[in-house]
Amino acid sequence: MTAVGFDLIGSEASLATVAPARRGRGAALLGLVVLIGWSAWQLGIGRRALVNGAGWSQAGKFFAAALHPDLAGSTVRAGWNGARVTVAYALLGTVGSALFGVPLGIVAATRWRSARRFVVPRLVRGALIPARGSHEIVWALLLLNVLGLNPLVAILAISLPFAAVTAKVVGQLLDEAVGPPAAAVRATGGRSGAVLVYGVLPLVWRDIASYLGYRFECALRAAAVLGVAGAGGLGQELRLSFLSLKYEQMWTFLFVLIALGGVADAISARLRRPTSVAAWHRPGAGRFARRLAGPIAVGGVGWAWWELGIAPSTLWSARTRSLGAELLERWFPPDVGREHLRLLFRLAGQTLAISVISALIAFAVAVPAAFLAARHPSHRLGRRAAGWVARLVLLAMRAIPPSVWAFLVVLVLFPGPMPAAVALAIYNAGVLGRLLGETVENLPAGDIDAVRRTGASALAVFAYATWPLAIRRFAVYGLYRWEVALRETIVVGIVAAGGLGQHLGSRLAAFDYPQVTAAVAAMIVLTVVVDAASARIRSALA
Repeated sequence: MTAVGFDLIGSEASLATVAPARRGRGAALLGLVVLIGWSAWQLGIGRRALVNGAGWSQAGKFFAAALHPDLAGSTVRAGWNGARVTVAYALLGTVGSALFGVPLGIVAATRWRSARRFVVPRLVRGALIPARGSHEIVWALLLLNVLGLNPLVAILAISLPFAAVTAKVVGQLLDEAVGPPAAAVRATGGRSGAVLVYGVLPLVWRDIASYLGYRFECALRAAAVLGVAGAGGLGQELRLSFLSLKYEQMWTFLFVLIALGGVADAISARLRRPTSVAAWHRPGAGRFARRLAGPIAVGGVGWAWWELGIAPSTLWSARTRSLGAELLERWFPPDVGREHLRLLFRLAGQTLAISVISALIAFAVAVPAAFLAARHPSHRLGRRAAGWVARLVLLAMRAIPPSVWAFLVVLVLFPGPMPAAVALAIYNAGVLGRLLGETVENLPAGDIDAVRRTGASALAVFAYATWPLAIRRFAVYGLYRWEVALRETIVVGIVAAGGLGQHLGSRLAAFDYPQVTAAVAAMIVLTVVVDAASARIRSALA
């Protein structure tokens, strides 16, 4: 995704404009510092022992097993079968998110409409908040009660929240694309539909296609997370191997998952490159690829459908309707008693602290890793080798599900919110390092070369050109990952015993559904608050 809103205030801006902007930026930074300090206190940093020294030997055994993974025939077959299931889930989940998300994004956009009637778009955006604020694993646990052990559970658990996120992004792309072409269509008497089809969509459909490629990459990781929760695939194989402490076998599955992540990363990155868009219209190989894209996509969906044995009639069967009605009776109304609300308020604060500290650690790791991982034509062989290693490490960090990182971190840290924050930080550092690395690669070379031509040293070029150009883009991506990290606290909280995730897991085990509903509602409210706070900080930094 392309970050926007980085334009510096022009030199012609008046002091009356500059001063409020500086005050707003200072207030945002001060609030962020206070939030970080409060979060550190919440997690017990500096107040109590966090490290469990007895667990280091077990963690050492785990990482030593990476040197000799289990390559027995049964393990390799299990990895192959798990990979097929994981890819099938990710593919169908991405298709589902596109089928729902793109149309909803068109409805949620406002600027392409001729008449300024924004009631429906606002209703759609409001309805998407619960879907976007609930993690895939929450949707899976909800659907499991209705559909039972059915592959549709994992597919819908990926499709529904991803569709809500896709709708938000598509709506933003459409609103930002409204310009002279749309005005020209409207000036000829074209109505809203004509403006959309002829003046807006031609400008953004490639961006939408590229974004869907990125969503497939995310869906692959989500499918692995759902597998850890029991949906099958590589995630389930990982969980079974870890519970039986078969670390060699676990590394076999992890290497398969890392390889899948690498392929998905390569495809996603290729789709997002401007050169790939130009090549798409060139004769020869580009035209041949264009003709094959549709059949390959359709064939992939058909294979995934067959691989998982999808039976869509399950969705409207009498059994599903009956179980759905029972679910509503059990889950509603939520438990909003005074004592439970106090508990939720305390756990929501702990969840917020986990997300803040995890995002802070991830940012601190990702920034130097991004400069090391970024590619540049002038790099020599040794520098290129270091970048290749950095990219491989970042790939492993983000390809391994956060729940698996939580299993490992809890070996060396005492259970609680801190291991949840560290596990989430490792995973998000891998994602953020990749995004920031691409940002470094895309910095305007002319501005940097201008400073270099003055004879400045490499350190001076970095301090006066590269870093000032990168820092605001870095901040925007860091805040975006904070929003994502908040939703993912549910997964690591269940494993590492922290925040609303821990409470949700314990209430599900006790079949206390009214409290589960209240916990999910608290998570959605917290997500809305963090999204608003992140947007406010991004606006102040722009």
